[in-house]
Amino acid sequence: MKPQSQFTPIPLYKLLFDRYPDGVLLMSPSGQLIDANPAIYALLGYTQEELSWPAAGSPAAGLHASLLAVLAQRDSGGSFQGEYSFSHKNGALIPCEICCELLPDAGIPAPVMIRLRKIAEQKRLEAQLQHSRQDYQTLVESCPYVVARLDRELRLVYLNRPLAQTPVDDLLGKTWTELHSQFENYESGRDQLLDIFRTGKATTLEGRYRDSRGIIRYFHFKICPEHGDNQAVTSLLIIAHETTKEKQLEERFCKAFRKNPSMMAIISLTNRNFIDVNESFIKAVNLPYGEIIGKQPRDIGLQYDKKKATFLQTSLEAGKKIHNYQLQITTKEARTLTVLVSAEIITLGLHKCALTTFTDVTEIKELKFQVARLDILNIIGKMAASIGHEVRNPLTTVRGYLQMFHGKDCFHQYHDQLATMISELDRANQIITEYLSLAKAPTVTLQRGNLNQILHSLQPLLQTDALQSGHDLEIITEPVPDILCNEKEIRQLLLNLVKNGLEAMAVKGCLTIRTYAAETKVLLSIQDQGTGIDPYVLDNLGTPFLTTKEEGTGLGLSVCYHIAEKHRASIDIHSTADGTTFFIAFPVLE
Repeated sequence: MKPQSQFTPIPLYKLLFDRYPDGVLLMSPSGQLIDANPAIYALLGYTQEELSWPAAGSPAAGLHASLLAVLAQRDSGGSFQGEYSFSHKNGALIPCEICCELLPDAGIPAPVMIRLRKIAEQKRLEAQLQHSRQDYQTLVESCPYVVARLDRELRLVYLNRPLAQTPVDDLLGKTWTELHSQFENYESGRDQLLDIFRTGKATTLEGRYRDSRGIIRYFHFKICPEHGDNQAVTSLLIIAHETTKEKQLEERFCKAFRKNPSMMAIISLTNRNFIDVNESFIKAVNLPYGEIIGKQPRDIGLQYDKKKATFLQTSLEAGKKIHNYQLQITTKEARTLTVLVSAEIITLGLHKCALTTFTDVTEIKELKFQVARLDILNIIGKMAASIGHEVRNPLTTVRGYLQMFHGKDCFHQYHDQLATMISELDRANQIITEYLSLAKAPTVTLQRGNLNQILHSLQPLLQTDALQSGHDLEIITEPVPDILCNEKEIRQLLLNLVKNGLEAMAVKGCLTIRTYAAETKVLLSIQDQGTGIDPYVLDNLGTPFLTTKEEGTGLGLSVCYHIAEKHRASIDIHSTADGTTFFIAFPVLE
């Protein structure tokens, strides 16, 4: 029969035993087991019966001896803390953390509560933690970036490597205020750092740091808050990546981009908006920078061949580079530029863009055209000078006889044929006259004159030509200053261009003649409502013998360019499918 214990466990302790995760035993000071919780049985492998009445020589007896040894190590207050290895029922030793203490309110004499915690898992976790710390330390120390930590006073408490040639020991322990002489954006950076302590939100900064040699270094800072047990921000972890080389390359690119004499633009391939343009581009389109950025080319008045533009974009999207592709662009002010387009794809962030260069060859092309035209005019001049008079004399004789035969009754049945022959001789004589006009020396007598007065004097004749052609004529004149001109040649210029405009309209249309002043120029514009001019013909207008008319000589426009040259005037042409406009700009009389 088992002896009755004089100690009765209190229900509160029983509740604790059943739920406590660690093993708990309740023993008398003399070593008698009073109670144990389920965790003890699981920890040591014994049953309640085996622990309560250990048989002599059994493993449980050895465990009981170990518990008595623990009780013997208690201090004067009845407590003991330490480590001890206990025998499992299967013979294995289990290292445990022990805590013994008296329970004075649990009876007399006061029992001893022994708590056992298996420390093998704890040791493993501690070793793992130590290993993780070492890995973390190795990772941070070998990290190519600068890693630093600031406390709440913005004091540098950790730095893994020298910062821009400045030794770690020279920086550790210094506050942001003490470092401000080396950071150029000290004030704004300090405010942002303090704001992270308030908000707990990570941020990024761009900073310029002056190293120990006085050289400016650029850094990108990623700053993350570190939280304590109460979730308050206790420190800031800073990861700094030096961007000096990237900044230098960026600055060099910006200088080359901004100051390039050729027009340059960065255009998004997604929506074809301008992302950036340089000074030459701004000057060419004559618009403020803010009115260009974010707009498409057509939004700022640029006109160009849609098929060519589509070809350029398709080529770029296919990964091809564009080199010196010729394109004509007309600006909002009706200036036509011939440019060579070179482009390639660059990436800005996540967006693919076209870095595009427009080399303006308008003047070069015009110069080549003028040289070619002058060469042809020179040849024509020599031809006209050598054979003009010799051809005219026999033609005059033949025409006289034909005129005489035309008046005789005996040739009445040949009147139509004779009239045709006379008309053809007159046409040949007109061609020779035009040749001779091109062969004349370019020096003419220029006098003060007014373009409006010359135009109004020709108005009746021009109206008559328009009516005979079945078209309308509209003349709009604004007050214009005087120019130096030869009235006879200006009249010929007007008649030639008006005739071409009327002939360009197959159906009834309106020809508009307008004069106006623009800065230091007096402009004359002649606009038809025809179907436009073929691009090839447009590029070669003014070349002698170039004509699209069945009976044309191709000399009319050559004469116009010749007259404009004598008057130091320029001819620009804007042609679309809705019509063609000739702009003749005369210099104002100084």
